[in-house]
Amino acid sequence: MTRSARWYVLLILCCPGFFGYLGLNKGQLLYLAVIFLYSVFVVLLDWKRLLVRFSKKVVFFYLLFILLSLVYLASSIFNFGRNNYSGGDIIEILRPSIYFFSYAFSILILQKIIAQNGTQTILDYFEKTVFLISLVEFVKFLRPAFAFFKLYTVFPFGSINYIRLSGTTGFAYSWAWICIICLFLSVEKKRRIGFKFFWYSIVIFMTGSRTGMLALAVCYFLIFVYFRKTRLPLLFCVAFIVLSIFVLYMLNVQIVVTSVDYVIRLVNVMLFGEGRDGSFNTRNRQRIIALEYFNSSPLLGVASNKAEHIVIENFYFHHLQNWGILGLSLYVVILLFFWILADAKNRRIIFALLSVSFIICFSTPLFDQIRVFNILYLIFASTNGNKRKLGA
Repeated sequence: MTRSARWYVLLILCCPGFFGYLGLNKGQLLYLAVIFLYSVFVVLLDWKRLLVRFSKKVVFFYLLFILLSLVYLASSIFNFGRNNYSGGDIIEILRPSIYFFSYAFSILILQKIIAQNGTQTILDYFEKTVFLISLVEFVKFLRPAFAFFKLYTVFPFGSINYIRLSGTTGFAYSWAWICIICLFLSVEKKRRIGFKFFWYSIVIFMTGSRTGMLALAVCYFLIFVYFRKTRLPLLFCVAFIVLSIFVLYMLNVQIVVTSVDYVIRLVNVMLFGEGRDGSFNTRNRQRIIALEYFNSSPLLGVASNKAEHIVIENFYFHHLQNWGILGLSLYVVILLFFWILADAKNRRIIFALLSVSFIICFSTPLFDQIRVFNILYLIFASTNGNKRKLGA
């Protein structure tokens, strides 16, 4: 694999946002600036090789993302009189263009890899890097390591959101999403299946993300459907994972106890109406507010208005509120087209990716988060090509 591709994977996974030092918003802008500058540097360094003629697939996605931006713009213009727009709201209109840039640059990087060795190894390198990060993260429980991990998280040392594993993303559900992808890739590539299956399952559980755990269960199901020869050994792995969690819970390991109690509390609230769950109640209030805005403008939504609107921690209600039925539907259609137009051998990777993503989207606007969308479009690019020309 080329050096530029390795650096790109390392940057999107490991580039710090200095969240604990600068705050989340400034940290995200810093991260995006580093990724953008690196992308420009790579293109300028080798523009003759990289500036290849894009295929019809790439042009097709470009037109779709432009159309999505136009829907966002139409919503913003329609709501111009009622909203107090800021610079952040302008960036929201440009989001689809940023996503296409991430996809197009991934295509260029992969084109360079194929020109050199004719194979795609970037997903293997991605999985190995995530595995190393998941190992290193356990150092965060040592107090002296807090100064380093403040590069990636805004939460104070010892708080529940700090204790939950979140890798370099700073958020448990985003890290759970990344680890689920890596678990599926490990089985797909048939590399240390049993160990990786066990390891990623434990890490995902220790994120404490309940939508992440539900997505993991769906991933298990897809693995058992797709990979018949591995069913029996993986069933033993699942049994061993459940036993391990039970033992760790009985030993009163804090993060395990927290994760188990977190799930039990949600089940009691949702199924039996007993007790209280802060996260569930907060998101429920957000959904009610989002539906009120949506009902006032169902087709185009009320547009982004960061000065007045609260954050909606749900991809579907977030987009219904801001961009209405048109915005949400077009975004989902674009994502589905990546599956439809993928190579036949890669479709199950994309299907698994979208399946788990649509579940985790119930707890966060997942596809809009930095690192997440960089990884998402890198995977789309690497599974939408052939040996002669990616994107063809």
